[in-house]
Amino acid sequence: MPRGLRIALTISLCLLATMGPPVRADAISDFYKGHTVTFVIGYPPGGAYDLYARLIARNIGHHLPGSPSVNVQNMPGAGSLSAANHVANLAPQDGTYVVATGAALPFAPMLDPTAARFDASKVQWLPSPASFVALMIASSAAPAKTFADLQANEVLMGTLNPGATPSFYAAILNDVLKTRIKLVYGYDSMSQAMLALQRGEVHGYPTAPADSMKRTYAKLVASGDLRILLQIGGKPSPDYSGVPFILDLAKSDEDRQILDVSLGSLKIGYPYFMGPQVPADRVNAMRQAMLDCFSDPALMAEAATQNLEINPVTGEEVEAIVKAAYGAPASIIDRLKGIYQKQMAQ
Repeated sequence: MPRGLRIALTISLCLLATMGPPVRADAISDFYKGHTVTFVIGYPPGGAYDLYARLIARNIGHHLPGSPSVNVQNMPGAGSLSAANHVANLAPQDGTYVVATGAALPFAPMLDPTAARFDASKVQWLPSPASFVALMIASSAAPAKTFADLQANEVLMGTLNPGATPSFYAAILNDVLKTRIKLVYGYDSMSQAMLALQRGEVHGYPTAPADSMKRTYAKLVASGDLRILLQIGGKPSPDYSGVPFILDLAKSDEDRQILDVSLGSLKIGYPYFMGPQVPADRVNAMRQAMLDCFSDPALMAEAATQNLEINPVTGEEVEAIVKAAYGAPASIIDRLKGIYQKQMAQ
């Protein structure tokens, strides 16, 4: 080989050696580019769960690597259990499906494993936009002007199906705090139950999210047509300082522990998860994208116009809340199961 050619070849090989291997394209971006992410919402359009999920869906696309398109699909049924079972078992496990569920859904496998066809420790929890305080409300015509009246008088309250969040908390209050709430089942959503309340068909609603009250029913509260009887949540809201807080009403340590475990759902607020087989790197990408969404000025401005509170609970925090509830003493879990099963048998 001529000397000049040998020199040129040697220089070329040295340059290749210094360059290293080709740069690998980002696998997450490559996957999501051109795909569509679907948020499956376990309730009909219009309620708080739907509003939050649609808010996220409108804003998350440009926070996910690859900027996928995002759509929403409402799949109401069984207090969001239908949607949860679908995403956990039937939907593609590739990172393109997210489910938005009811607040009590993370604990459904604990209470009724035959209906909840997923393992709460194996589905992959995502950030929640906010925890929330639920308000027990009654109309001015109700035979209950205060929480103490709920213990003395039967009060009709509209709800969804047995086992749904408002139904379950009403059953817990009846068992633990000896209220006399009589549930009227069959409403498709909170908004439908609230219409029934305003028509006089029922006296109240067990668990109206505080932001929903501000968003839709503030005038009725201000006029006295609606009364707030109780705060239900992980901690009381300063906006309702004169309203009794659920944990303050417990009469024993056991009762307080039962209430505290049951409140895990409201500490989470608006649960989201991906299926158990979704690759970890795609779960992490979705978690980060949701957190980025919750600090995005555009989303925050849009949330403010709808009175949607943004106070995120991280995916890791959601996992910890779920783990703590499932780790409660067997006697506490058994009592909660008994309350739930009694209600489901009605």
